[in-house]
Formats: sequence, structure tokens, C-alpha cells
Amino acid sequence: MGSRVQTLARPFDAPAAVVVDGDGPWDAEQTISRDADRWSADGIPTMYLAGDPGVALAEAARHLDPREPIRCASVWRVRVMVERAVDIRHADAAATLGVPTDPGWILEPARCRELADATRGVGVEALVVPSAAFLDAPDRFDLVVFPEVLSRAVSAITRDPERVAILEPRAGPASG
Repeated sequence: MGSRVQTLARPFDAPAAVVVDGDGPWDAEQTISRDADRWSADGIPTMYLAGDPGVALAEAARHLDPREPIRCASVWRVRVMVERAVDIRHADAAATLGVPTDPGWILEPARCRELADATRGVGVEALVVPSAAFLDAPDRFDLVVFPEVLSRAVSAITRDPERVAILEPRAGPASG
């Protein structure tokens, strides 16, 4: 599978978006998670970005813990450039990787991690994947970047960071 997957890899150079904690300045390193998630096991560095700010907000909302207080966060738009990305939304890539045609597979963490591990292992730097928040809209996507596979630093693959919103918790009880 390795050489077939490598032939699917293409440069990715497009806008992306991400929600990060706080209202500080841009720091690409802050976008890297080492927590177990859909595309990585605990301790494995993975950068999660979205195709647009709306997807970034929806994905961030999916991960809010209802028992935790809402914290200040920033929504950023950046240009991302990686050399070897595979877009698994495309039929040829999906077929090569054994991805089912039913988009519901994206909600299965074990299957996603297996796919991420396999592609990381052959030098793929990133996957373009369907957004779990927009299964009915295949043009809305996430970008899953594998920092340890990159040919350069995470800070070098992001350009032109622009904060597009600051999300602040409301002080006091809601009125209405």
C-alpha cells in the first residue's frame, strides 16, 4: 500500500482555520494536540485544522465538555502549505485506502487512527478528511497534519495568520 499511497500525495496549499484557547498571538505550536482523538492515540502529536472558520467552530463545539466552563478562544484563518497530502474525499484515494463509501466511518476513532498510522508510516504529511460536523457536506473538510512527518517546522507550514474572531464567555447569568 505504501507506494500506492505515496502516488496519491499532492501539495496542499490553501486557507484553513482553527480555534485555539485564549486571545494571545498566533502560535502554530498551539494547534498541535497530543491528546487521544479521532486521528491519533494519546501522546502522538497531531495538528487539527478546518477548511473554513465555520467548520473550525463546529469542530471546536463538538469537543466542548458540558461540565467545564466556557473559556476564551480565538478563531484564526491561516494559509497552510504541506508537500504531501492525501485527500481521502476523492474516490481514488478512498478506494486505495479502503475507505468505505458511507461517510459515517469518520465517526469511528479506531478506523481513523488506523488510517492515520498507515499514511504517517509512508511519509504522508497530512490528510484532507470529511468533517465529522458536516457529514452531509463533503466540500467542508478538516486537515489533519502529522508534525513528525513534516519536512519543516510546523511554524513554516502556516502563513499569514489572521485572527477572525475572539470568543469570550459571557459574564454573569444570561438574561432573557
